[in-house]
Amino acid sequence: MAAATVARMRSKADNSPWLSPKEAAEHLGVSVDTIYRACAERGLRHAKLGHSTTRFRREWLDEWADTRAVQHADRGSGKP
Repeated sequence: MAAATVARMRSKADNSPWLSPKEAAEHLGVSVDTIYRACAERGLRHAKLGHSTTRFRREWLDEWADTRAVQHADRGSGKP
C-alpha cells in the first residue's frame, strides 16, 4: 500500500470519535481485558455494533475513569 494511502487512513482514524477496544485501552493506559471486563460489569458505556464490534467515545472513557478515581479516593479517605 502506498505511504500516502496509509497516511490518509491514519488521519481518518485519528479524527474518528469512535475508538476500538485496543485504542480505548491505550487511551486509558489499561489492558484490553480491563476494558472488556468494565463493559461486562456494565460500568463502562460502549456501543455494540453487531456481534463482535464494540466501540467507545473518548468522553465515555474519561467519565468512567473519573468515576473510578473518585471511588478509589473515597475508599482511602478513612470516611465510612
